[in-house]
Amino acid sequence: MVLSQPPPSDTQPGFPIRAAFYYPWFPEAWNQSGIYPFTKYTPTAGFYDSSSTAVIQQHIPSLEYGHVEAGIASWWDQGSRTDARIPTLLSATRALPSDFRWSLYYELEGSSDPSRPQSRPT
Repeated sequence: MVLSQPPPSDTQPGFPIRAAFYYPWFPEAWNQSGIYPFTKYTPTAGFYDSSSTAVIQQHIPSLEYGHVEAGIASWWDQGSRTDARIPTLLSATRALPSDFRWSLYYELEGSSDPSRPQSRPT
């Protein structure tokens, strides 16, 4: 007889929650308008790559240290670089001992009214 363990509890944050925007645009966004680096600041993690599991797993504890419970990830549409990075963002977070949550911010909603099928991550 095989005994299975119950699934882990799904801890949901209580309201109000603290959330922060998260931009998975890097390393491309470090170079804009011919300026490198396109920032006045030097990130502690250096000029990182948003598709790096190791980087994401450094960012999550830093967000949690600031009592941030959820990230609002910028998403630019199906097939975009941010679309390709969302699965890594989610899997890297799931691999941590963390209750951190993610939501997507659909950037195109700020300047248009995209159709429903267009607004689903791949």
